[in-house]
Amino acid sequence: MLLQGSAAPMIRTGLRAAYACLVIYSGLLVFGLMCLVWSGAAALLCYPLSKERGRVVGRWVTSYGFRGYLWLLALTGAFRFDLRALDALRDAGPLIIAPNHPSLLDAVMVLSRLPDVTCVMKANLIDNPIYNRLKGGAALASKRSGVPIQTVLIETPSAFLSKGWPLHRIPSMPVRYRIRLGRRFSPKDNLRETIAEMEAYLASELGSRSGIDTAGDTLPRLQNRLEER
Repeated sequence: MLLQGSAAPMIRTGLRAAYACLVIYSGLLVFGLMCLVWSGAAALLCYPLSKERGRVVGRWVTSYGFRGYLWLLALTGAFRFDLRALDALRDAGPLIIAPNHPSLLDAVMVLSRLPDVTCVMKANLIDNPIYNRLKGGAALASKRSGVPIQTVLIETPSAFLSKGWPLHRIPSMPVRYRIRLGRRFSPKDNLRETIAEMEAYLASELGSRSGIDTAGDTLPRLQNRLEER
């Protein structure tokens, strides 16, 4: 078969777009099914397992389930992940891990490499009474617990699954993510000082005037809320 003029490039473009749609929507379906199946299994396992044992099993399954999911995405060639920097945190002791928030996949990426982590999110993200509201973000949690904040920088040229990204929009492929470890902040009593330091640091590293904390709020907004109290 012979194709004249621009017909062949148009067909290749169409095939790439169709493949990208297949990867994105099948990936979302697989993720949803994984969460649904594990939620049902976890509900049953909570009876025979002690609270401590259940916590260990739950974190392990979540971590390696997410790792397998990212492996499947990478296998399609549509996604590329470089998450090796996170491995250095496995034996680093107690930390509050505060990534920037370029995508809804940020927690999936972090948890896939760190099996002993609890994910804390804003209460208004989900309407579920089992999640507690985190007021003041990472700085407040660090002050109350005495645990340092480890910033994690997720770098990507794509806005895929960022805030406001419509699910019907297909990104350019491949979507690349690279993680590197950022500065570690020691606990301080002065929350505004911690927030200001984190804001300046993240702005310098990410090339933005407003950093993003672990709860997804802009740091100046957190500072304003603290001042209102």
